[in-house]
Amino acid sequence: MKLNIKFSTAAMLATSFAVLAPISVAQQAVVTEAMHGEYDYLSEFPKEISGIGFRMPKQDFLAFVAEKGWNYRTNSSQSMFLVGIPESPYTEILFSFNSNAGAFLTEIEIRFPDERAAKSYYSDHYSPLDHEGDYHAYDPVEAYRTKAWQFSNKIFYVAVIANTRWSNQ
Repeated sequence: MKLNIKFSTAAMLATSFAVLAPISVAQQAVVTEAMHGEYDYLSEFPKEISGIGFRMPKQDFLAFVAEKGWNYRTNSSQSMFLVGIPESPYTEILFSFNSNAGAFLTEIEIRFPDERAAKSYYSDHYSPLDHEGDYHAYDPVEAYRTKAWQFSNKIFYVAVIANTRWSNQ
């Protein structure tokens, strides 16, 4: 029994070290904010918000929203911004800048008036889907993938980047 405990402890430590290992140099480049207005996966975002993409720094986003004259609401930590986009098929979009990797865009939640509108938009803009109904995109230049899914009257589109809420997707 003593051997099992030592083995289990050793195995647990090995697993812990693997989980806590530092991220690779390639991943470190990915988990920083984009520079010089070169944001990621621009073509995957709704056309009404053209110019916004993953890894967009929060300060660039706020400047963009101000330039467009869009109204928004934010939480107390100013890590989430709910923006109404005029003349769009959806009611609003929630932009999230709340990752451990930094204050840059890693997630959007597109909100529609009802589930039917969300399903229609999702099937028109995010395909092909996998067997679970999710959309995945991978661009080797960006070196990380994205995932989208529809639930109720919302579409979630996230960057699967290390040290973010969705890194385990």
